Amino acid sequence: MASKQQKQQQQQQPAQPAQASPMPACMVCGRPAGQRCAGCGAAYYCGKDHQKLHWKQHKPGCSPVKEASSAQLGRYLAAARNLAVGEVVLREAPLIEAPPPSTQPVCLTCYKPLFEASAKECERCGWPMCGPECANNPKHRGECRLTVQKRGDKMNIRNFGLPHPSYQCIATLRCLALRDSSSAKWRRLLEMESHSEQRAGSPRQEQERFGVALFILRVFPKLRDIDKLTEEEILNICGILQVNGHEVPLSEPPYVAVYDKGSLLAHSCRANCAKSFSSAGELVVRTALPVKAGEPLTICYTDPMWGTAARRQHLYDTKFFWCRCERCVDPTEFGSYFSAIACPGGDGEQPDCPGAIMPDDPLVEGGAPEGGDPDMGEQQYWRCPTCDISMPQGSVLSLLRRVGEDLSELDKDDAEACRLFLQRYGGDEFPLDLKEKDAVRRPLLSRNHFYLTDVRLALAQRYGQDGVDAQQGLRQLSDGEIAHKRQLCRELLKLAEKLVPAEHRMRGLLWFELHAVEVEASRRRGLDQGPDPAALRVSLLESRRCLTEVIELLRCEPPELPEGKVLRQARLNFKEVDQLLCALHHAVGDAPL
Repeated sequence: MASKQQKQQQQQQPAQPAQASPMPACMVCGRPAGQRCAGCGAAYYCGKDHQKLHWKQHKPGCSPVKEASSAQLGRYLAAARNLAVGEVVLREAPLIEAPPPSTQPVCLTCYKPLFEASAKECERCGWPMCGPECANNPKHRGECRLTVQKRGDKMNIRNFGLPHPSYQCIATLRCLALRDSSSAKWRRLLEMESHSEQRAGSPRQEQERFGVALFILRVFPKLRDIDKLTEEEILNICGILQVNGHEVPLSEPPYVAVYDKGSLLAHSCRANCAKSFSSAGELVVRTALPVKAGEPLTICYTDPMWGTAARRQHLYDTKFFWCRCERCVDPTEFGSYFSAIACPGGDGEQPDCPGAIMPDDPLVEGGAPEGGDPDMGEQQYWRCPTCDISMPQGSVLSLLRRVGEDLSELDKDDAEACRLFLQRYGGDEFPLDLKEKDAVRRPLLSRNHFYLTDVRLALAQRYGQDGVDAQQGLRQLSDGEIAHKRQLCRELLKLAEKLVPAEHRMRGLLWFELHAVEVEASRRRGLDQGPDPAALRVSLLESRRCLTEVIELLRCEPPELPEGKVLRQARLNFKEVDQLLCALHHAVGDAPL
């Protein structure tokens, strides 16, 4: 330790100025560079001329993301620089794509259902197709070549209109075809996680053993006899497809695709990235939250609108890990109380406690602590932090099962039934003309509970669906229904922004519903109160704000999907609103509205 005299001498010495960090060097000439590549943030240039000169060389490695690894996550994608909300960080064509394992005979290029009268056999391999154009498409090349070379005979598909077992093997065949067609893609595929050890003996693996592995070895005997392909190798491919496959909703049913860099996206139940697909089946990933340099890029591998127990169990069953993300370890789920029940009220000072009951440890909420003894569930307790009342977990789960059974029987096309459910279990109150017969009772579930949120989402979209079109449907609603639709949209949007910011499709559709409500409410005010330029301008600006959100949230959605169609309509409506605002400005002039 320094003596007192040494400390005094150190204090008396003048502070040395900090040395300035050297400026980075230009990638072309090596001179000090003050201009950084906006794409990756890693390359510097002395000016725009040298940046343009170096672009052809720099382009292949220019990316806002980079590969990283850790003991907890393994290999993953991280931000190469600070990322703002809305940046497209990945656009990638699939490594392989294929129809879903359980499907009726479909065209192996466009995935449209085939029927005996319309199917055209591929002249080379016999697989049924739409016609010569699809038969000659590169998508079909993998299984076509393997059928010709490794089977020695054409396929003979005869039963149409029902799930056909032969189609279970298409995705695996297309993976195996990469061994000869692209060694680089085959190598990248084998680097992906398969969780073979965790899958061993599972019902799904046993089904794949008979339906895929043994089927391929029997129907394509040269793969077994000449290429020495084994059952274990095929099952490893099946594991890679299960763990890394994405459902692409561009066909009905959705087809399956595996993406190279996309397989490195980590998981979070409150993801910082949203994923969508282009018309060509590319994976499009963009940020839903700000992401700092070095942080993992995450999507949600499960349904984020499920409760904590269901999400974690589904992830364990399908992806073979117990989630411990920031949302799962927080009993309140960022203050939303999404999986909590309402406090029934304690004795004494707080008989009408407004709090919520949550599990002491949300990581054992579903029963067994991360795959342990299910009997442990009965020893867990749920507790209200406000009044400290507690309930055995078994009692809570029994209550939730009862509510879940009622929800499964609920007709979500019946607005009155939905309101009764919300009133019965959530204590919801409605506008005067929507008052239901039952008196509002003390809620059983927390305000944002996932059961109630599910019904509110259905009801918000149900209102206004009875007309020939959306406009007529909204005009048939009562004032109370219009007010309730607006209330539901606003409440759900507030919850989604906090809990699931990456759910761009859901948020975009809710903003569009809210826009429609504002337009109809403005029309009714005009009829009731007469022309009011000031009120009209306020309404138009609010509608414009809603449409701005719709366009931003859905801008990556392809036109084939319902969200893409909503995007197109939102852009048209946005132009109309701007035209009305301009016309209003010219009519009123600069006079204050």
